[in-house]
Amino acid sequence: CSTSDQVDIQIKTDNKNPVLSGLSVQEEFAPNSICFGCGPSNKDGLQLKSYRSNGGLIAEFKCEEKHQAFPGVINGGIIGSLIDCHGNWTAAMAIMDKNDWEKPQCTVTAQFVAVKEGHPAYHRWH
Repeated sequence: CSTSDQVDIQIKTDNKNPVLSGLSVQEEFAPNSICFGCGPSNKDGLQLKSYRSNGGLIAEFKCEEKHQAFPGVINGGIIGSLIDCHGNWTAAMAIMDKNDWEKPQCTVTAQFVAVKEGHPAYHRWH
């Protein structure tokens, strides 16, 4: 974080994996999600965006002064939310790709399993 307006933070492995689409996976597959970490419909949330790349997903987050634990350092809870959301989307997209599905199933943080109908998170992205 910075005391200036905003700083872009990208989580990626290298520059050899370009973004493959203009839309984040959140915008493409869960445009109505209100998730605090990555929900496109939660304007008060973190607005994490994960993009498809040749090597998996690349995450993008705009860190603001309000996300600090103390000057210049991002809050650990914010970091945890970013890791949780990006990891969850990474798993959902990997399961989708492995099964050659057109859209991902909802997953939750556990052992990255797809949830079944009746689970509170079922259809939460729609």
